[in-house]
Amino acid sequence: MTHTPGPWVRDDSYTTGAINTSDYGVERGVGHHVALASVFGVPSGEWDANADLIAAAPELLAACERTALVFEAALWADSSDRGDSRIPMSDSRRELYQEICEQLQAAIAKARGEG
Repeated sequence: MTHTPGPWVRDDSYTTGAINTSDYGVERGVGHHVALASVFGVPSGEWDANADLIAAAPELLAACERTALVFEAALWADSSDRGDSRIPMSDSRRELYQEICEQLQAAIAKARGEG
């Protein structure tokens, strides 16, 4: 199953009417909510930030997918085990790129419900 396509936007008009909560929705188009939340016990400054982060999820996933491809291509171009490294990089840079690829792939898998 795939997620609702973006873009998503924060909807500050959503409310449950519960006391001592902050309510927000994230929607794709008018009335098409993809997330609804009532927040308890979180500092008020975090409410808006959390809603913004949720609304940015489709764009963040797409950016992670594209960035992972760039880092994987850089690692492939440096593939010293092929014996024809096209773009040599230091061991420390290769390790960093590998760590970044692993982090991106883990985040992508989590966002897709695979991790």
